[in-house]
Amino acid sequence: MGRREGSRIKWTEEMNDALLQCKSKAVKLAKGDNPPRSENGRKIGYMSLMKAMWDELGYGHLALSSQNLRDKAAALERMVGNVSRDIVRNVGRADGTRSERGNEENAEIVAVESSDQNANELRRRESANLHTESTQDPVEEIVNTLTTPEKELFERSSQLFASVNASEGDYSNRAIDTGIKQTPTKSDLKAINKVINGLVAQNKVVPGENPFAYTWLANCVLYSVVVTFLVSKGWKKDPKDKATRRTHENDSWRNKFLEIVGEVRKKLSIATAELSRIKENRKLTKRGKKNRSLLQKECRSLSASLLVSYIEKQKSLLRKLKVSFGRKRRQEEAKVLNRQFKEDPGRVYATITMMAEEDPDNARPKYKVARNEVQTSASKGVFSDIVEAEGFWRRLWEERGTGDENAEWLKEIELAISQHVPLPTVGTWTLETNEAVKVILKKRNWSAPGPDRVVNYWWKRACTLHEGVASAFKTITSSSCEYPKWFTEGKTRLIPKQGDFTSENQHPITCLNTSYKWFTSCHG
Repeated sequence: MGRREGSRIKWTEEMNDALLQCKSKAVKLAKGDNPPRSENGRKIGYMSLMKAMWDELGYGHLALSSQNLRDKAAALERMVGNVSRDIVRNVGRADGTRSERGNEENAEIVAVESSDQNANELRRRESANLHTESTQDPVEEIVNTLTTPEKELFERSSQLFASVNASEGDYSNRAIDTGIKQTPTKSDLKAINKVINGLVAQNKVVPGENPFAYTWLANCVLYSVVVTFLVSKGWKKDPKDKATRRTHENDSWRNKFLEIVGEVRKKLSIATAELSRIKENRKLTKRGKKNRSLLQKECRSLSASLLVSYIEKQKSLLRKLKVSFGRKRRQEEAKVLNRQFKEDPGRVYATITMMAEEDPDNARPKYKVARNEVQTSASKGVFSDIVEAEGFWRRLWEERGTGDENAEWLKEIELAISQHVPLPTVGTWTLETNEAVKVILKKRNWSAPGPDRVVNYWWKRACTLHEGVASAFKTITSSSCEYPKWFTEGKTRLIPKQGDFTSENQHPITCLNTSYKWFTSCHG
């Protein structure tokens, strides 16, 4: 057994192994479904359990506290982490281990599997072969460095990534926007970058060989990780779940009112029937006896005067319920209107303007939820069929205008631009990562995103993608391949002006993806 030399303890290999095994077993018990408890019902911590096991092995005479044992176990675990890094460094694999296991294992409670591995590693650390090369997959190495919350984020992001990356250039599976009002912490951004790095490494696309494939991959990975993170934080909700919950809530309060009204009407009917029976002095039927017993619980004694008073109370309660129901319905209608205004304010303004025009003599026209009159597609701002939509956009984009292309003022502007804007160079174009980062940092954080629904903020914070994106941009400029449609694609929105819904009274804007704006800004 261990012994003391003066005030110091001489630790042996057997004692080291025993201590790590005690810690492993103690952590298992403390984190189990039925952990040991003290007399007052509180759970016993793993440090107390570790000390009890240590003393049972015959080391109680050393008089080590639970704090001393915990510090010694942490030191042994750090020693194992240092040995592993020395092995990797000596065989020339500087990037072989990124986990920094020693830092992670300084926590109060470490993973049980890690403790078992440390005990085995400690036994054979002196016989380690420095010429042995690790055969672990790089993706596994990255995943192993993730904490438990980060691994959960990685798994959920992988599931979303599979649907988002199903078809290149398809944005239909992106139902959630990435714009937020909250601010992620530095640890949140660090976790997001680690998960992004793992997903990119899992797909193995080289930006210098296939730049568009890498750009699409980076876009899908960034969207998947960010959306998964936002949903896990509760900052975003799944639209499908939101619609289902909203419908359930609407049905819930309606059903609750109907249930209360039905109960009141039932009592009112029973009381009215009993009052009629008493006035006409009829015999009690079997059903009448059952109803009378219910009334006695409400009125105690049953007489004509008490029944009249009870009936009036129930009628008054019905009137209150009616008023309450109308108030609740108006509140729900206001919520629906607010939701519509948030999603499409132009449509709400058009509806309210039309209601005011229909009642010009009224200074305060009443808002109508249900409208019986049939509205034309032009007045609602909605196309009735594909032919109407096609004709609208053709007039807007394809028809030739009435302007003069040979006007003198155009030539003056062209000359002024040529004097201040230099011609592009013909030589090889280079782009460093820091230069690309400076470009994206100049973009506004929350500008309206393109079809990919990824705002500039997340491209700025995804530091692990910057080097690959810069390399892809550089390769794109040196290649002669045609740009894919999804890379330059944008979403066009109409901002309505005053007046009728015509092409002349619409201000169209096109929101491009950040990756394309980033590329053109770097190249310009």
